[in-house]
Amino acid sequence: MSILKLSAVALSGSVAAFNVASAEECSAYDKEVAEVAQTIRSFQSDEDFKTYGFGLGGPFNKWTVKAQKLASREEARTFVGTYGFTPDLTADIALAYRSGKPLNVLLAKVETEISAFLDKCA
Repeated sequence: MSILKLSAVALSGSVAAFNVASAEECSAYDKEVAEVAQTIRSFQSDEDFKTYGFGLGGPFNKWTVKAQKLASREEARTFVGTYGFTPDLTADIALAYRSGKPLNVLLAKVETEISAFLDKCA
């Protein structure tokens, strides 16, 4: 995980940085991020994911690629300011779960941000 990504998240504030609103207020980009985040969350604790991770050629690799592509789009700049995380951090959290170690304080905060975002846009 890059220091730049973590710094952007740390500077963006907290869950309170955005108003919880209905899903109709979520952009098409937000909904794409929500789909990827939900899918990654659905397998982050699976035994198969613990075995393969996001390895090239593995069954989960396409999801980290999708998260990275979303994070590289222009809309990601506004997204991080609104929701407090970059889309590719969803994959970083999954990798942290894969390791079996507790999330560090910053990733735990990001996980809370993702949950609030999914409550709004999923």
